[in-house]
Amino acid sequence: AKKKKLFVRGCVTHKSASEGFYYQLKGVTPPKKKKGEKKPVKQDPRVIGAEAFDGKVIPEGWQKEILKAGFAIIHDKVLVIDPFSDKSVVVTGSHNLGHKASFDNDENLIIIEGNKKLAVAYATHVLDVYDHFVWRYTVKRLGLQGANQSLSSTPDGWLDKYFDAQGQIKIAQLRFWMQATA
Repeated sequence: AKKKKLFVRGCVTHKSASEGFYYQLKGVTPPKKKKGEKKPVKQDPRVIGAEAFDGKVIPEGWQKEILKAGFAIIHDKVLVIDPFSDKSVVVTGSHNLGHKASFDNDENLIIIEGNKKLAVAYATHVLDVYDHFVWRYTVKRLGLQGANQSLSSTPDGWLDKYFDAQGQIKIAQLRFWMQATA
């Protein structure tokens, strides 16, 4: 939370789990929850809850594909740190990073350091999963009309999202990939 420009992307099992990241970024303590009170969950788009389309808001051209597919759960437990560095770190396994996983369930956790190719491969996978769910998050936020408008942009309008008039990169994810070295 201290390094606001640090590239962080992730999906968690439920949107309520992403709320802690939101409040850490804002530097505030989350409000106390009151029993029986339902408040919308606050999320920062960099770390979101993994959710499917709900059937109410599906962009044009996606209905046929989305509604014919079944439901799948992606259950990865992966953390990648500095994938383009010689000091890269990949953390993965069945471990949930909680007390029960360590002391009751005998879960496994593997930490791989310095394997840049593996770290880049895992980072690619993590961002693929993130992109899958951030699109659904965005569609829910924009609503049906906004989602359809975002899909029907011109090539120049589409590129404007990524580059400014001087050709400088505007998107953090693109800057992340452009720093990669062979």
